[in-house]
Amino acid sequence: MEMTSIQMIGAGIFALALLHTFTAKYFEILAHRHPPRGTPDCST
Repeated sequence: MEMTSIQMIGAGIFALALLHTFTAKYFEILAHRHPPRGTPDCST
């Protein structure tokens, strides 16, 4: 059974969705561990 191009595109999108699901928490932890840098001063 050979995959068509639309099936390969769908499988790729599904793989990216899985990757996003399992790495989102890790990136959230990283974001809270390091404070933001280079934020402009809003008082001027």
